[in-house]
Amino acid sequence: MTQADIERIKEGFVATARRADQAGYDMIELHGAHGYLINQFLEPQTNHRSDSYGGTLENRFRFLKEIIESIKAIFSKPIWVRLSVTAYDETGVQNTLEDYQQIGR
Repeated sequence: MTQADIERIKEGFVATARRADQAGYDMIELHGAHGYLINQFLEPQTNHRSDSYGGTLENRFRFLKEIIESIKAIFSKPIWVRLSVTAYDETGVQNTLEDYQQIGR
């Protein structure tokens, strides 16, 4: 994904949040688990990017953080995030519970 692709997808999340707000939804849940796109950015075994969205936990979390910040700018109700918390990767290349606690903060 290019930076332009990332921006386009973030704009899609915001547009969806705007429609949810207009429709009267009480909350939004982002799906960051089970191999979905957000999860692919979070997990080190699937995120092999060498830019500001890859490498460190902070960088891998950047995509989700930017989505949340963009949605919060237009949606004042709760935003939930579904996370896998474990990738069941036998090689041990995965986020730890402590990593997900940091992401949750």
